[in-house]
Amino acid sequence: MTELTQSGVQFFALEDIAAALVIPVHRLQPLAVILQFCYYDLEGPAGVSQVNLNHASLEQLMTLPGMTLSLARSIIRDRILQGPYKNIVHLQQRLTLSAVLIQNLLPYLRF
Repeated sequence: MTELTQSGVQFFALEDIAAALVIPVHRLQPLAVILQFCYYDLEGPAGVSQVNLNHASLEQLMTLPGMTLSLARSIIRDRILQGPYKNIVHLQQRLTLSAVLIQNLLPYLRF
C-alpha cells in the first residue's frame, strides 16, 4: 500500500484497501472505527464483479472501466511473457501505469 500511495493512488474506502491487499472487506471491518475517509462516490463500484487479471480474456478485460484495447493487449502479452501478476503494485510496475489508472481499476481487479 505504501508503494501505491507514494505513486499517487488514493484509498477512499475500506473496499479500496481490501482490493489493494487482496483480502475480503470483512477482515478490515474492525479498522473502520479508526479510519476516516474523506470522499467516496456513492454511485461508485459498490457490488461490481471483479476480474482476475491473471486469467481474464481480452473480452473480459475490455468490460473494465477505463480499459483500452491497447492496455488489455499489453496486460495479456506481459502476462504470457513474464508470468502472472502478484498484486496491483506488481501490475503498475510491470506496465508503468499511472496512479490514476490504477486507482480507477483497483475495485475491479483480483489476482
